[in-house]
Amino acid sequence: LNSSAFYGLVTKLLTKKDPEYHCEAAKHAILSEFKKLTHKDRMVWDLRKPREWGEVRSSDKTATTARIFPIISLKNAESQSPKYKGRIVLQGSDVRDVNNQCAMFGEISSTPTNLNTMRATVTYSGLVDDGVDEQSDAEAAYTQHVLTPDDGDPIYIRMPKEWLPKEAESMRDPVFLLLRPLYG
Repeated sequence: LNSSAFYGLVTKLLTKKDPEYHCEAAKHAILSEFKKLTHKDRMVWDLRKPREWGEVRSSDKTATTARIFPIISLKNAESQSPKYKGRIVLQGSDVRDVNNQCAMFGEISSTPTNLNTMRATVTYSGLVDDGVDEQSDAEAAYTQHVLTPDDGDPIYIRMPKEWLPKEAESMRDPVFLLLRPLYG
């Protein structure tokens, strides 16, 4: 068995301590993800309307806040041509209400493609004459839904200072309304 057949199976999650985390390709991967999530046609958070968290707290007692941060990984890390992948995620483990208490949510779940689904697809393709096993995910599936009041209380995000638009740079505690679901 040729060991090169297994290339592409390793994705290395990078930390700020990894030299690769700070290279231009990694920065470009995060910038590309940021631009995708803030594009006017599929804006995930409203970058055009920064608000002071203090103002939001006093005007909407149901509002919550969480921070977003980048995750950088190196796909095909063991190969000769690895690829940097950037993701921007919401720190779902620390969502706070207007009183700075941990926010409580109703039952929420997401079921991504999993190993059982892949096994069922492969099994089915093997049972059907000329079966072909293919599986795919929708493009940016997680961020396709537009949040509405039926989805729960509004969530405002805090972001790293280097991502702030000019009009938010002088604000004390700028937050942005989350418009679509975000990983995390």
